[in-house]
Amino acid sequence: MTHKSTLIVLVMAALNHGVLFGAEPLARQPLFRVTDLNVGESQLLKLSDGSQANVKLLRIEETRDALRSALRLARVKVEVNGVIETIESGNYRLPMTVGGVQIDCPATRGLYPRHDLFEDSWGLDKDARLRLWPKGSPWIEPGSFGYPIKQRWVHRSARGPPPKRRNIPSSADSPICVVRRRRSLSANRLTAR
Repeated sequence: MTHKSTLIVLVMAALNHGVLFGAEPLARQPLFRVTDLNVGESQLLKLSDGSQANVKLLRIEETRDALRSALRLARVKVEVNGVIETIESGNYRLPMTVGGVQIDCPATRGLYPRHDLFEDSWGLDKDARLRLWPKGSPWIEPGSFGYPIKQRWVHRSARGPPPKRRNIPSSADSPICVVRRRRSLSANRLTAR
């Protein structure tokens, strides 16, 4: 009787923890940590490897064009673990190593002067958003990003539509280049005879 009750308790505990019915695994945590800071504000962050980083936003410099007043470049001066560095803000700027961590700044308040009031892409409440990774860490989890189809070579149509101006080929195997190659080969054969 005690074995039966022990078995029932174990089964109930397993059901409670989702072991028997394949509970969803814990959500993956990103390798980076995000903080939004105002100028002069600092924050102590715990990174994904357990280390800590003290980051402070010192200054933001923005360059706008004269015609449309569009933001062309934003430089952010930060202090990370006592090391001061200026990093460029933007979507396609790779993280820099500063003070023993990797850091980038994807957005600043300068993106907001003429933004759509009903659509806020960044959700930025402070002057700048900073992302920090441990030194030497990959930027995304290895194996989590790849080409969606398993195939050996990328097919020509995966490169996009052919160019609109037919006299400028998009690649060496475009129809224009193939026709030109055939013409030049046939012309060489005729002159060789």
